Amino acid sequence: MRETLSLLLDSTLRSYAVIFFSQKKIFGFLLLGATFVEPVKGLFGLLGLLTSNGLAYVLGFERGSLRKGYFGFNALLLGLALSHFYAPSWKLALLIFISALLAAVIAAALQNVFWRFFGLPSLSLPFVMTFSMVFAATAGLGKLPLAGAPAAAALAVPGHPFLEVLLKSVGPAFFQVNIVSGAVVVLAMLVFSRLGFLLGLAGLASGYLTHLLLGASLQVLTEQYLGFNYFLIGIALGGIFLVPSLGTLILVVLSSSAAALFTLSAGILLPGHLPPTAIPFNVVTLLVLYALKLRLFPSDILALSTAEVSSPEENLAAHRANLKSFRRYGVELSLPFHGSWRVQQGFNGKLTHREDWRFGVDFVVADAGGKFFDLSGSNLKDYFCFDLPVLAPAEGKIVFIRSDVPDNPAGKTNERDNWGNAVILEHAPEFYSCLAHLREGSVKAAVGETVKRGQEIARCGNSGRSPYPHLHFQMQAVPVLGAPTRRFRFANFLEARAAEKSFQFRREAAEGEIVSNLAPAPDDDDLFPCSFTQDLVYEVQNGEAEPGRETWSMETDLYGNLILVSRPVETRLSFTPANGVLSVKKLEGSRKTGLYAWGELLPDLPLVTDGKLAWRTEEETDFALPRAAAFFLDLLSIFGVRFRFELENVLSSNRTSLTLVSTATLKVKTPLGAFYLNRRMRTFTHHFLKKTGLVGFREDGFELRFLETRPREEKP
Repeated sequence: MRETLSLLLDSTLRSYAVIFFSQKKIFGFLLLGATFVEPVKGLFGLLGLLTSNGLAYVLGFERGSLRKGYFGFNALLLGLALSHFYAPSWKLALLIFISALLAAVIAAALQNVFWRFFGLPSLSLPFVMTFSMVFAATAGLGKLPLAGAPAAAALAVPGHPFLEVLLKSVGPAFFQVNIVSGAVVVLAMLVFSRLGFLLGLAGLASGYLTHLLLGASLQVLTEQYLGFNYFLIGIALGGIFLVPSLGTLILVVLSSSAAALFTLSAGILLPGHLPPTAIPFNVVTLLVLYALKLRLFPSDILALSTAEVSSPEENLAAHRANLKSFRRYGVELSLPFHGSWRVQQGFNGKLTHREDWRFGVDFVVADAGGKFFDLSGSNLKDYFCFDLPVLAPAEGKIVFIRSDVPDNPAGKTNERDNWGNAVILEHAPEFYSCLAHLREGSVKAAVGETVKRGQEIARCGNSGRSPYPHLHFQMQAVPVLGAPTRRFRFANFLEARAAEKSFQFRREAAEGEIVSNLAPAPDDDDLFPCSFTQDLVYEVQNGEAEPGRETWSMETDLYGNLILVSRPVETRLSFTPANGVLSVKKLEGSRKTGLYAWGELLPDLPLVTDGKLAWRTEEETDFALPRAAAFFLDLLSIFGVRFRFELENVLSSNRTSLTLVSTATLKVKTPLGAFYLNRRMRTFTHHFLKKTGLVGFREDGFELRFLETRPREEKP
């Protein structure tokens, strides 16, 4: 019974909240109250909601979607809309009951179809379809008395005309055309999502200005109450389905202006003067999202959200966490070879990497003088890279193989079979790697086979349009040989310059560079061992305060992620030791603990024991700045202003220990350039010892010292 009541409460309140893309139940409660400013209308809306949710429950629809309000909100809007146009009566109640049943079935169907075939949400299209059908059918249902204009709707709003448009636009998102409901929505949004309100305001302002500039009457906004379409477009495109940024703000302005044309034309194009309701919002939002999904070259300033969120603030936080945890597509690409190779042609290369194929990389092996062949170079075996192993850049499934094209003699090319022998691997949806110009007959796998990162799949050759042996590598969106390329980065590789090597934790390989994969120590895990039977005890010294003690325990979550937990004050640090690199993924808890201080600006750390490495990284400010600054950072992000810590890292290691010194400077990135905000450097020193792990950490008066390992006590 308790679980059923919980489902009823959640599905009811979230059906209100999800109208503004939120999952916050308190926000939904406030919106529920706003609908009861006109009590009869509020009751009819609730009737539709409960009817639809009840049917979804009885028919056994997915409980998660039901709890999130995805079935109820369409029927809620339906009940509110019909009671807005028609006077209360038993006929209206019966009509809403029957229509809500229909809305539940349509919602289930559209949600499945849109997500399966287009990868898109159905938004409020189930409501639009059901309402349009029912509204058109009322002509044959006997005369339903029309509703009179609410007295509250006629109230004038003091101040600028746009203020009246605002208050008479946000309430009508759920057919509350009074300024009281509008004021409640505005206040609720200011409490629960200031960024969402700002983006909605940008959408509404853009639509409003489009009406003014085109000489259109504002009656559509002040008397037909259709401005909510622009407000919802602002939230949806600006901060829910795309990651908030300056790019999404511009997109909101343009999309809302386009939606104004839909709104103004609705009175003529729709049959029988059918009210457009939410048609402009649905059409424009879905068209824009689908168009963005078709891009071959996605832009970081218009990044589609990869997480289900209920506010732009959550979206930004999830995006930053995703960048730190998974970087891009959840796939980290290694260089597809052993040893050191030269980038002979990079992105936008002058020879063949042009236009749709500009994001490709050609690799050869060169000697110290830059030559990539021995003797005369007339024989394929003279070339250093010929017949060397070609490796899988990441785990994936082989989806295409060609291995029957003869290798060209040196200096000759095969124009007919442009790509020569090639292998295409699928690593993630719409993320395929292609390795081309392979040696004839050298492919060592079969279509459908799953290969691991670093597994040999073929040999370097000279097949296809290739005058000398080399390896061509590209990423693409489809498993078709010769498909257009998409931008990518390699992870965790070394770039050699003179006698020094620079660690590149994630970067494009540039033309002329000598690159190689990071070679972690054979026993690199010993530099940061993961023990579930012993705890680590540290002494924490913070300034002049008395030193304290802190115990770190290793745990895992339901997904198998590794987590360090500090006690007695709990802080949790999620991390991954993968491919010889230690990466912090998530950090939460008390900023006063040693674990938080150590992890807040720890860069991706290569666990190597071969001398010295130097590299530069940028880290998010989430962990290191006060939480009170979060709102201002989110607000500035939609104007293209981002804060980062720039870290200069120097790693020194030998067979038994590793020391990392990182110097951090806070800087701000703007559309006009990057600026340093402080010249007061923060210096972090980390010491690791084999078999023990972290043995010391120091930063500006804060010090962490390893004391002992302690057998873990069994929990009762």
